[in-house]
Amino acid sequence: GIFKYVFISRFWKSKNTAIENGFLLTSLMSYNYYHFLIDSLPRILEYLDLKNSIPQLKLIINRPKRFVIEYLTLLNISKGDIIILTNNIWVHELYFSNNKYALSDPGKPNPNFIYSKKNLKKMSELLIKKAYAFPLTKKFSAHVYVSRRDVNSRVAKNEDEVFKKLKDL
Repeated sequence: GIFKYVFISRFWKSKNTAIENGFLLTSLMSYNYYHFLIDSLPRILEYLDLKNSIPQLKLIINRPKRFVIEYLTLLNISKGDIIILTNNIWVHELYFSNNKYALSDPGKPNPNFIYSKKNLKKMSELLIKKAYAFPLTKKFSAHVYVSRRDVNSRVAKNEDEVFKKLKDL
């Protein structure tokens, strides 16, 4: 499930941004909430397992959206353990999870992703357990409206009108 790539370079440590061990979480789909939940989030289980044997292991992510940071915080992954890719980085040992089923060969994405149901179930159970640890400070309605106002796709043109109607109800 986890691939390890070792990069040998006579000058890799001379670069400003260099780390010994890194776990690459970023995928092409990790900007999208749905794909982050079913693809990237289960990979974090493998990062957490590997971190037990490699305490200095850094989690490498690419320009995360707010929800990504919120999930990582919920999973007790500290900011000190996260490297956000803004420039090139030198990593001596790079680990990448194939999520058990997502890649047929290392580095060759399978166009038909088959997600690990086992890891999805395990992660959902972990998140539910973590979420119950936070007491609610105020009461919430049984009704929830999810806005797509701040995204670039599948936005309702009359969302303000719909929201006003729902708020009155």
